[in-house]
Amino acid sequence: MKALFSYLLTLPIPHHQLFLAGFSGGGYPLRLAAVLAAEEKRRADPRFTVQGWVSFFGMGGDFLLDHWFTPRDTVTRQPLWPDGEPHKAEAWSHILEEWYGTDTEYSDLPYTEGLDGHIPSRGRVWESLHGLACFNDALTSDRGLSERLAAHPYTERPATIPEPYRAIYPQLYFESGSDTLPLTLSPCLLIHGDRDDVVPYEESLRTSSALKASGASVELMTIRGGDHNLCVDGAESPDALKAYEYAVTWMLGLVPAL
Repeated sequence: MKALFSYLLTLPIPHHQLFLAGFSGGGYPLRLAAVLAAEEKRRADPRFTVQGWVSFFGMGGDFLLDHWFTPRDTVTRQPLWPDGEPHKAEAWSHILEEWYGTDTEYSDLPYTEGLDGHIPSRGRVWESLHGLACFNDALTSDRGLSERLAAHPYTERPATIPEPYRAIYPQLYFESGSDTLPLTLSPCLLIHGDRDDVVPYEESLRTSSALKASGASVELMTIRGGDHNLCVDGAESPDALKAYEYAVTWMLGLVPAL
């Protein structure tokens, strides 16, 4: 994220009229970018300003939920009880070992080079992280952290995160109770379906609650019955279309008068 902002500063754009948006997994780097923008605002002479940020069914609101510590089938979206799927665990472990040990960028997008042969796709990595319930390992590069965190009740997990990793969890920043947060953190709009079984709706609820408690500006739009793509019963929800339109109006309303 620091590199992204450094790059943006080289472009001939209004650096004090930036907006951020993230969809699904992009909700995590979105939150990290919002934190960096808040810290930038504390400088005597900020180099850039983020006017607002929008999360569309984005993750990163709470990686300490039981959801991320429960082995899960990525097709049925159901937990793998009681012991996951031992016959698949070896394959999942192999995929992750290969993923951890390469500098290759992983993507399912066709323009990315190097996706032939033995290199696993993003989807296989996602399946493996779910099947082994080790998202926090991937987040921190600390093998075994997920297992150690899972051994604690949810309420105790934040305190058990090692100090070097705490900056990786934007939720800890939002929940810090800092008096300066309402002054430095840009307004936030969260859009999420309450039937999302890929990124839990609770992620957005947690972010909303933390920011409201701190006094920061936040708005949560809930798509009733909406899944991970904001569809209801397999069809695009009219409420989702309204939410997208509202997001544009919301952002335009934050643009400073010239």
